[in-house]
Amino acid sequence: MREELQAYFAKWEDELQPLLGEVQLLASPKVADLSDRVSGALMEITAQVEIEGSFSEYYPGWFQADDLINVTRNAMREELGLEAVGSDRWALRRDNGWPWLDERPPRESYVQEHDAH
Repeated sequence: MREELQAYFAKWEDELQPLLGEVQLLASPKVADLSDRVSGALMEITAQVEIEGSFSEYYPGWFQADDLINVTRNAMREELGLEAVGSDRWALRRDNGWPWLDERPPRESYVQEHDAH
């Protein structure tokens, strides 16, 4: 777990922080602030992992960070003149047999007859 945590920190520093800088350079003050908060939230929720805390101590912060990501994404979409996406991504994924599209052929239609040889 410690190795994975170090990789997470490295990715946060080497990939996320430079992208955050780009967002802060180009985005509105609201989106820049929200993006900075997401970055901080991602670092903050690792505290329970670092001290090998229990899942029950970790998951509320994870959901809180996920909510902040949704708020940030919608602020970004608003800034681009796009419609907001529903705040409950997980409910959207559960609907209609996600990830499959209802209007596409069902799995059974792909079954092929094969010889027993």
